[in-house]
Amino acid sequence: MRRGFGIGVGPHYRSWCQIKGSGGKGTSAYVRGIKIDRIYQLLSEKETTYFYLLERSRSIIDIREHWPILDLDRTLQLSRQCGVHHPSRNGAPEPFTLDFLVTELTDKGLTYRAANLSPTVANLHDRSGQLLHVQYLWCIENGVPWFRVDTNQFDRKVLQNLRYIRSWFLHQYRSDDELAESYAATFLACYERNVPLRSLLVASRQRLHLTDTAALDTFLYCAWSERIPVSLTHRLALSAPVVLDDGYNHG
Repeated sequence: MRRGFGIGVGPHYRSWCQIKGSGGKGTSAYVRGIKIDRIYQLLSEKETTYFYLLERSRSIIDIREHWPILDLDRTLQLSRQCGVHHPSRNGAPEPFTLDFLVTELTDKGLTYRAANLSPTVANLHDRSGQLLHVQYLWCIENGVPWFRVDTNQFDRKVLQNLRYIRSWFLHQYRSDDELAESYAATFLACYERNVPLRSLLVASRQRLHLTDTAALDTFLYCAWSERIPVSLTHRLALSAPVVLDDGYNHG
């Protein structure tokens, strides 16, 4: 085991891939988790975007980035069967890594799924596609559903919006579900299209007798927790109109 990386759960997990030495410092990020209090090592903006989307889901209870398949005997066998050379490092087999291993609490108990981030469907005629197929086969054999996450919609605007609505956490805002439900109902009652966020905050703040800071942080928390269904594909800022998701019926 390489210095304890790639093992453990929850706050005790350490990513197999580390930003230091990865060569991807320009778009990589150290992110402190909300659900799990540890530092996540995310090697690209696409990974950061997907991580934030996972964190917003109430049913997801653990997220492990760059989870290594340490069952090397089996992945070596599967690689031979697929006719592809197993990854190696300094002449020794190197584990396959799942972009994310996600733990979810459902009606059936704990479930696990593997996620691979890719803008395109894997081509089984090239090496990268064949390596992904080995991952897929191992996961299926071990009862772990494997999914390709289409990252074509993960642009910088979506990431900036996610960072913005997540900033309640950086502000050390303490979430209050009762206040959040009341605030969301009030904000949506005040909501009008083409009205800047700043004006909507003033209207909801006055009804609930909140300070400016409390109104903003509560809005951010409600947007993060999807009580206020903001669109992530439209710019979110105090001076910009708030656009709600297409699925939300206003009035």
